Amino acid sequence: MKIRLFIFVFFMAVFGFAQTSKASYKKEIYKSKKSKTLSKKKYTITEPKETDLTLYADEANYIAKQISYAAQENIGAKYKSGGTNQNGFDCSGLVFSTFLLYDIILPRTSKEMSDYGNTVESNNAKLGDLIFFSTNNSGRVNHVGIITDILDNDIKFIHSSVHKGVIISSLNENYYKKSFIKINRILD
Repeated sequence: MKIRLFIFVFFMAVFGFAQTSKASYKKEIYKSKKSKTLSKKKYTITEPKETDLTLYADEANYIAKQISYAAQENIGAKYKSGGTNQNGFDCSGLVFSTFLLYDIILPRTSKEMSDYGNTVESNNAKLGDLIFFSTNNSGRVNHVGIITDILDNDIKFIHSSVHKGVIISSLNENYYKKSFIKINRILD
């Protein structure tokens, strides 16, 4: 009798726990404030559904940190027009491929990227936000980076520079201060 009771308790513990564990791994869909959705499995930007849940700030912050760290793994890679890997990146290729590591699919060009997410003021910038520039004096976006650090009076960002490859720069540098256009938040 004791053996049967032991076996029953053992199976209930194992199978009951397994069912609870499986339930906690269900894929959920999240949406940002701009009514674009993110899913833990595939972070594609789509229209919202009635069943969408909120992407909580802690989850967005975690993903932003991971994206920042992943981008920094590429520091020193050379610039390559159209490049999206360690053999060479262009600015949007670095952003595109870094976000793609976390199944977040962004457009491929900096101009198209600038149309996604919510525009935020520079004093509200966060880690993982995209920062856009017009480096050719046209007033149109042609360069993008990922914000890696927010300091008291400065914003640091990683990008692929034509002459220096993948580097971290400062918004306080004259060149970037003059060409700055805006900051967009993709992960909200």
